[in-house]
Amino acid sequence: SEPYTPPYVNHLPDVITLQLDKSDRFLVLATDGVWDFLSDQEVIDIVSGYNDPIKASEAIVESTLQRAALESKFTIDQLKSLPPGRKRRTKHDDTTAVVIYF
Repeated sequence: SEPYTPPYVNHLPDVITLQLDKSDRFLVLATDGVWDFLSDQEVIDIVSGYNDPIKASEAIVESTLQRAALESKFTIDQLKSLPPGRKRRTKHDDTTAVVIYF
């Protein structure tokens, strides 16, 4: 049986407007694969430990994959070795993160 059914992506964006203040330090854009495993606060805690947006983005992805592996009872290496496709998607969704510092 198929784990997912089309349409996989909706063309209608979610748009939210926020007023930034002096306490806002960064913006995280991430795919739902990140939010399936990490809370907002966990991502904030990860990013707060970095000054480099690339390293912060990589840390978010790595933390997401570690959590996905744990929930699947896999090691991180076993999870990463799954070939792209249906079997991998039953364990975790696409996982992308971009961090922008202000």
